[in-house]
Amino acid sequence: MTKKKTKIFVLDTNVLLHNADALRSFSDNEVVIPFDVIEELDGFKKKTDETGRNARQVIRTLDALRVRGNLSEGVINEETGGVVRVSFDCRDASAIKLDNLPDNRIIATAWMLMQEGKRKVQFVSKDINARIKANVLGLTAVDFEKEK
Repeated sequence: MTKKKTKIFVLDTNVLLHNADALRSFSDNEVVIPFDVIEELDGFKKKTDETGRNARQVIRTLDALRVRGNLSEGVINEETGGVVRVSFDCRDASAIKLDNLPDNRIIATAWMLMQEGKRKVQFVSKDINARIKANVLGLTAVDFEKEK
């Protein structure tokens, strides 16, 4: 579904909890949401604070995209021209010698996409330790800053 050599941005849960509009922040690139992120958002949606509101907003945004196409194949975000996709590719982080925890599976999703070598992959997280782990695995890991 990609039109050109765009970048792939793999988002950690904390990015979406920090800013519900993060899905719209990556221009015409591909945004990949690991399946574990969906599960983690589900756990936060019941909260009455800002993280709960952001989780619900992201879930509604993904549901609106789902109505327009298959999220596992990628759906064009009409606002940005980019593609949003939910990836079920990595449900076992032990494939890259990490404990099989949700955070590690999220990182492993980015690592597997990087291994395909088709496009530049960036792992985006507000979690310093997750960025360190990703960097050790050879991934480009960046903090989410809306202004950039």
